[in-house]
Amino acid sequence: DSEAAPTDYDTSTPTTPQEQQRVGTGTEVAAFLGVSWKASEAKAEADKRQSMDEFYAQAGDVQRDLGLINKNLDQLDQKRIDVINATSQQQEQAIRDNVDEIVSDVNRSMVGTKKKIEAMGESTKAFETKYASKCHIASELRIRNGMEQAALRRLNEYLKRFQKLQSDFNSDIREKALRQLAIAVPAATEEEREAMVDQGMQPQEQYFRSKQDRITKLQGLRDRYESIQRLEQSIQE
Repeated sequence: DSEAAPTDYDTSTPTTPQEQQRVGTGTEVAAFLGVSWKASEAKAEADKRQSMDEFYAQAGDVQRDLGLINKNLDQLDQKRIDVINATSQQQEQAIRDNVDEIVSDVNRSMVGTKKKIEAMGESTKAFETKYASKCHIASELRIRNGMEQAALRRLNEYLKRFQKLQSDFNSDIREKALRQLAIAVPAATEEEREAMVDQGMQPQEQYFRSKQDRITKLQGLRDRYESIQRLEQSIQE
């Protein structure tokens, strides 16, 4: 009656050296695997942090480029005012030359910045491929995607502003030219003045051309007068 109830597993303490060695080996393997896994996880986390630092550096570079683009757009906006207030063709031409430089810089910067933003996206794809199976990256992916989309959205806003500034600048130049032509060539119709502007004729050029036309006409009248005088003199003789 005092016999213990049978069990499905062995609860006895290992007594032989062989049994003790097997238990020791199993414990050591488990401990080794645990340490190895923790070391691997720690390395993955360290690599992940380094990758994020590199991404932040990319994003910072893009932000600096966007800041320079915005600064150039502000300068382009100021040039609109300057060209309207220019009092000579030389001043206006100097402003136009400066505008051409700014436009070239903005175009170049926008192309370069777009490529950098695309590189941010490629970096995020590589990051996800490398670390998705090694550690938690959900928060990092949200950060990466958010920063990339914000940069792209800001670049698109600057592109729209850039296009509008160029359109406004051209409209301002055209309106100023039409006003100047109305003064320089008052006899011309509105359609004729618009045609002159469309042909690229500067108001000053039209003014001097009109002035030269008047001089030519006066010269012709004087020649006719002198011819008539000579004819009258010959008749009298």
